[in-house]
Amino acid sequence: MGQVFDVADKLDARVILSGDRRQHGSVEHGAALRLLETEAGCVSAEIKDIQRQKGEYKRAVQSLSDGRTEKGFRQLDGLGWIKEVTEGERYKTLADDYVATIAAGKSALVVSPTHAEGDRITNHIRQSLKELGRVNTKDREFSILERSNLTQAERGDAVNYAPGDVLVFHQNGKGYRKGERIVAGNGELPLDQASKFQKYRARKISIAEGDLLRVTQNGKTADGEHRLNNGAQYKVEGFTRQGDILLDNGWTVSKNFGHLDYGYVVTSHASQGKTVDRVFIGQSSESFPASSREQFYVSVSRARQQATIYTDDKESLLDAVSRSDDRMTATELLADHDHRSRVAHLQRMAAMAPALNERTPTREGIEYDR
Repeated sequence: MGQVFDVADKLDARVILSGDRRQHGSVEHGAALRLLETEAGCVSAEIKDIQRQKGEYKRAVQSLSDGRTEKGFRQLDGLGWIKEVTEGERYKTLADDYVATIAAGKSALVVSPTHAEGDRITNHIRQSLKELGRVNTKDREFSILERSNLTQAERGDAVNYAPGDVLVFHQNGKGYRKGERIVAGNGELPLDQASKFQKYRARKISIAEGDLLRVTQNGKTADGEHRLNNGAQYKVEGFTRQGDILLDNGWTVSKNFGHLDYGYVVTSHASQGKTVDRVFIGQSSESFPASSREQFYVSVSRARQQATIYTDDKESLLDAVSRSDDRMTATELLADHDHRSRVAHLQRMAAMAPALNERTPTREGIEYDR
């Protein structure tokens, strides 16, 4: 960010930073906007009136936005929107509600903190859509790439790789071109270039006509004519003779593209910036370790009309979403270290005080400052 400001100064340009500190934390390389606000004294302009929701829903979201998580949680529960459902019925209930909303012509989004729980919800949704004839019962298998979300330091450590892991260069490197892929287990890995690639895990998914797909990384269509943006969603119209995927807008995606996944369920990180009529949140106890105050606020605030949460334990869910997952900056880390050092010093001085008080200073002695 310092370099960005230097360039802007030379060009007499203007830099605009925007974001919501109450939503998910920053990416790996820091929290520039938060640091400028807390350390540099920069005054920010703030939109305080929530535009997306209205009425009691708006008041609940406002409570979550203000950091009053328990109050917001209770307000949502008072609306009957937090449902405690047993294991056998929870995902089917969520899937049925989602499908009914789509059938009614409304927009909907399903959010879950973890991919594991999201996959189970997706299976139920796809089954419901197949029963209604909205998704073809004949599936085709494709290999996709699932991002491992490692930091640069972790990507540079060989211990974090297993045979079959895929490295994809997102910029040109020494001996490698942007977009080039390397499979772990087929020779030495260029770990010294960890800043230039991402690590993925390959897995299989079944895709059918009518399925909703989500792009998970920027790319291009098979003919190179159209850009596929990360997060964009498309319905599957069919398949070419070569096995490529035909989208409902007429574009074709190569069967080897890899950066695709089902679009029915997303994590709260991927949901940021989206607006729908209704949001359905699958958040059982298995996802509590990945739950947080920021995750809950983002998930609940995606809809205009209603947010429904499906869980197996309301009170434990409240505990899970009451903690923060905000990442510390280096400045905050060092400040915390200095604070702890000062506290430790004062504790040592306090422990020494009784012994110091018993000593009688001589004329040449030291006067102790209590």
